[in-house]
Amino acid sequence: MRKSFVALTLAAVMAIAAVPAFADDTAVTTTAASVSANSVSANKFTDVESTKWFAGDVAWAVENGVAYGTSNTTFAPYKTCQRDEIVAFLYRTEKEPAVSANSVFTDVAKKNWAYNAVTWGAAEGVVAGTSKTTFSPKAVCTRAQAVTFIWRLAKRPAATKTSVFTDTASLKVADYKAAINWASENGVTAGKTATEFAPSDTCTRAEIVSFIHRAVEKGLISSTVSGNNL
Repeated sequence: MRKSFVALTLAAVMAIAAVPAFADDTAVTTTAASVSANSVSANKFTDVESTKWFAGDVAWAVENGVAYGTSNTTFAPYKTCQRDEIVAFLYRTEKEPAVSANSVFTDVAKKNWAYNAVTWGAAEGVVAGTSKTTFSPKAVCTRAQAVTFIWRLAKRPAATKTSVFTDTASLKVADYKAAINWASENGVTAGKTATEFAPSDTCTRAEIVSFIHRAVEKGLISSTVSGNNL
């Protein structure tokens, strides 16, 4: 009887161990991750360890000119991303196409480092102003806004199913819902937990480069940047 009990207990433990944990954004990997981890060390980003879930994404972004460090030795992966930073990342993903339009935003002057990116983003419908004449370049970006910018760059494709995220149903902006459903369905995001996307949380630099990398790697945006490392 005792042997049977031990055997049953061992079998139960093994069965539980075999059940995979839920996937979230920290569990999503890309095909370039192992190579990228080594590249991060070469780039001397002391705040991006090769074991971090975003190491491959950061290296890909730097190697492809999508993002740069905040200094020669730091990337600041946990820093909240601003609106001008995210649109600049997307503009560089598209290899900085020529800008012929003039910006309507009074808070983004021509001498502003992000002028071309913001002007391009507005002209392409990737971003909109916070008013008819302002862009608010230094305003922080939420996770919902970040994936919406990527979704618009992808030409607003419709998702075929609703995401499993329980915290997006009450969103009042239709674009946010559509973008999150699309991003979830296509593997751009797996959420912060199995059932939560955290749309109102601010988007970090690590998160946005990982979103963009996955979208490129899956062929959802940009044919001008390699999905894998160079």
